[in-house]
Amino acid sequence: METNDKDYIDAKLQAIIERLNGDARAHQIATDGRFVQFGQIMESGFASLRKDNEVHRAQTEAYLQKMMGEVTKSQSEITKSQGEIIKWVAAICTASAAITISATTLLVTQSTPKNPAPIVIYSQPAPAAPAPAGAKPQTSAESNPPPAPTAHAGQMLPASSTSVAQSVTPSAIHPSVRWMRTVR
Repeated sequence: METNDKDYIDAKLQAIIERLNGDARAHQIATDGRFVQFGQIMESGFASLRKDNEVHRAQTEAYLQKMMGEVTKSQSEITKSQGEIIKWVAAICTASAAITISATTLLVTQSTPKNPAPIVIYSQPAPAAPAPAGAKPQTSAESNPPPAPTAHAGQMLPASSTSVAQSVTPSAIHPSVRWMRTVR
C-alpha cells in the first residue's frame, strides 16, 4: 500500500496543484481583463481630458486674441487722446500768455498819466546863523511867529487867509519830508 498510497497522494497532490494553477490562471486572466478594462477607461478618460483641454485652450486663445485687439485699439485711442490733450494744453498756455501780455501792456499804458506833474524837491533850510556879536538877542515872541489859522468842523477861515496851500512854505514842512509832488 505504500506504493499505492504514494501514487494516490501524488495524484491527489497533482490534482490540487492543477486545480490551484487553474484557479490562479483564471484569477490572472480575470485580473488581466480588469487591467485591460481599466486601461481602456483611463485612456478614454485621458482622451476626453485632452479634448476638453484643447477646446478650452482654443477658447482661451480666441479670448486672448480678442483682448489683444481691444488693447491695441485702446492704445491707439490713448495715443490719439494724448495728442489732443497736448494740443489743447499748448493752445491754453499760448492764449494765457497772450492775454497776460495784453492785459499788462494795457494796464501799463493806461495807468501812466499823459502829462505827469513835475516832482519838486525842496532842500533843507539852512541852519540859523549865529547872531553877530553886536546884535540884540531875539525874544521868544519874535523867533516864533503865530500859527496859521485852521478851520475846525463847521467853521470858516478868516478872509485874510486865502488858502492853506499858500500859507505852507518850505520851512513849515516837516524835516523828514524831502520832496513834495505838486498838483496843478
